[in-house]
Amino acid sequence: MKFIAIVLVLGTTLFSCKNNKTAAEVSAPVNTPVYSSNHSDSTFFSMRKTSCLGQCPTYNLFIKHSGEANIEAKYHLPFEGNLTSTFSTTELDSIKSLLNTCNYFNLEKTYDGPITDIPATITQVYLDDKTNRVKNRYKGPIPLKQLELYVHGLVMAKEWK
Repeated sequence: MKFIAIVLVLGTTLFSCKNNKTAAEVSAPVNTPVYSSNHSDSTFFSMRKTSCLGQCPTYNLFIKHSGEANIEAKYHLPFEGNLTSTFSTTELDSIKSLLNTCNYFNLEKTYDGPITDIPATITQVYLDDKTNRVKNRYKGPIPLKQLELYVHGLVMAKEWK
C-alpha cells in the first residue's frame, strides 16, 4: 500500500505540468509597458495570469488607450509568443465600466491566502492620473474577478497576430 502511494505521489509530481522553464523565465515580462494618463501610445491596463502545476493559461497582456494590445502568450493557450491585436472602443469602455464597478483604485494591493498551486491574476491600471496594481490569487472581491474573467474572455476571442 505504501508503494502505491509513493508511486502516485511521484507520478503526479513528475507529470502534472509540461512547464520546463525556470521561475525567472516565467515571471519576468519581456516588455515593460509605459503607463500614462490617456495618451494613446501608453498602456492603461495590463493583466498577468501566472502559472500553476496544471494547465492554467499563462500570459502578460498590455492594452493601450488606443485599443492596441500586446500579449506575451506563454502556456496553455491556443496561441503562443509575442502577438498583437486591437480592442474596440466598446470593449475599452466595458473594461473601464468594470473598473468603476469594482472600485478598482480603492482595492487592496493583494488578495491571497495559505493555499498553494493556484494561479494569480495581477492587474495594473493607469487611468485619469490614478494608478493601482492588484494581485488576486485567493478570495478577491467578486467584481474584481468579473473584470478578470471579462478581459480573459476577450483575450480568448481575439485574433492575435
